Amino acid sequence: MDLNIVDPSEIPVPPEDVRIRRLVITPVGDGGRLKVEIDLTPFQQRPTLHLTIRDSRGEEVASTSIIEAMSPKMSFTLHLRRPDPGGVYQAECLVRYIDGPNVDQKTQKLILN
Repeated sequence: MDLNIVDPSEIPVPPEDVRIRRLVITPVGDGGRLKVEIDLTPFQQRPTLHLTIRDSRGEEVASTSIIEAMSPKMSFTLHLRRPDPGGVYQAECLVRYIDGPNVDQKTQKLILN
């Protein structure tokens, strides 16, 4: 039996061609949590992702790493260490391979009410 976890109409790409297709970060509840959705191009080798959220002063308030992602589509929740209602945040997502350079990067501005 074969299991396909990647859309069969899309061809997995080599590491240097892996890209972030979509990065969506949405405040949840009281603003102390963020729902994160990331879609990558289908990949031949499992990439590592690093996501960092910084406040308006540039201080890190949340971060996570996904080591050798299993799927090109992922969703998870991040908790802010110091939520600031009405605050402006910057999210940065890096895609890389262990012992290799970054292959893609995307940033997103967030405003919490």
